[in-house]
Amino acid sequence: MPDNKKTFWRFFLSRAFWKSIGIMALIVIVLIIAIQLVLRNYTDHGEEIQVPNLTGMELKNADELCFQKQLKWLIQDSIYNKNLPGGVIIDQYPPAGFRVKKNRKVFFTTSRWYPEMIPMPKVYDMSFRQAKRVIESQGLFIDSVEYEPYFARTYVLKQKYEGFIIDEGTPIEKGAGIVLVLGQGLSSETDLIPELLGLPKDSATVLALDAYFNVGAVVYDESILSDEDSINALVYKQFPEHQSKQTRLGSPIDIWLTLDSLKLYVVDSVRFKIDSLPAEVIIPLN
Repeated sequence: MPDNKKTFWRFFLSRAFWKSIGIMALIVIVLIIAIQLVLRNYTDHGEEIQVPNLTGMELKNADELCFQKQLKWLIQDSIYNKNLPGGVIIDQYPPAGFRVKKNRKVFFTTSRWYPEMIPMPKVYDMSFRQAKRVIESQGLFIDSVEYEPYFARTYVLKQKYEGFIIDEGTPIEKGAGIVLVLGQGLSSETDLIPELLGLPKDSATVLALDAYFNVGAVVYDESILSDEDSINALVYKQFPEHQSKQTRLGSPIDIWLTLDSLKLYVVDSVRFKIDSLPAEVIIPLN
């Protein structure tokens, strides 16, 4: 046993042992450095590219810029916009200014060259509610309603597009507005005008159509300065007014819109006073 111990310690303290340890340590260090270099080159560690603003560009110009920036691109969606030529980038992801690795894909939403066409569905010989569901499910919308003498009130008699009858199956641009011709019922039926005050234009249009009326003139006041303002504007006045007598179905309701908080405050005040009146004070209109 003593000889074995001496032999062990003699080898442990020998130059050959420590030389072997040094070689092993050197190999480990070289491997670590090599692995880091490979990972750095593979992932481009620390190298990021700022995504440029590509919206509004044509695809050809965007392709050249992406090539310069070492980025790739892919069209994920396209939308028809009659105000834009085809092949223009409407939206991008990641957004401009976002930092990414090189060769990262940028996803585009572009404008279509031509509108998407669909076959016109059949929406006559059914109730207005059913026709509305079919129209909206096909990506169309009700532009307005007209009335003709017919015993069944609000029964859809015809479907029209751009002033003409459109047959079932006729190709039509997706997103187009359809005019429905409804039965007027007996004796030129009338109904109470809906209240559109405090609503944006789109919501006011839907509410009017649901009550079998149309939105007529749309007037924006001086507070509306941009397209975004017109979207956010609210109705502060309508004619005929909500409190007026019953009016013939299909009649137009003119609306005035604003962003002026004072005008909208007056609307809220008037509505509050009316809602606060005792039931016996409210005079029936019909």
